[in-house]
Amino acid sequence: MCYYITGMISKRSNMEYINMVATVFDMEFRRCKNRFVQAQLESDEYYIRKYSEFCDCDTPLGLKRRKQPELCHLKVDFQLENWINFINIIIVEKRLTDKFGILLHFYEDGKPEKEDIRIKARKPVKATKSRLMNIEEDVLYVFGA
Repeated sequence: MCYYITGMISKRSNMEYINMVATVFDMEFRRCKNRFVQAQLESDEYYIRKYSEFCDCDTPLGLKRRKQPELCHLKVDFQLENWINFINIIIVEKRLTDKFGILLHFYEDGKPEKEDIRIKARKPVKATKSRLMNIEEDVLYVFGA
């Protein structure tokens, strides 16, 4: 049905402060209660979802799976820079968390809280445009750990 960006964050993180930073980049994160995914995370991690009224099919992380018109490259670059800046601010500059993860999945029923997702791999990475444009589905990319 649709792509949604989910991920994980350290339980030691203050979601209120992280969301203060996220709002600057037109993002918001909420805990996502999916027992299948939570069971695959480390004990000091929460499963989270990038909250939006819409799916993430038209965001840079979901867009590459569909044909993208030439005119949207500037928008894609801008949104990727937002992701990179957001990750660097919460981990490096403000130290609001020691790790933050991104997981992209195509949800058949459109409900990230209920779908049985199997995380294929967990990869520690740096926040770069190249990395974000080439994420694989069902791989948890961990920044800062």
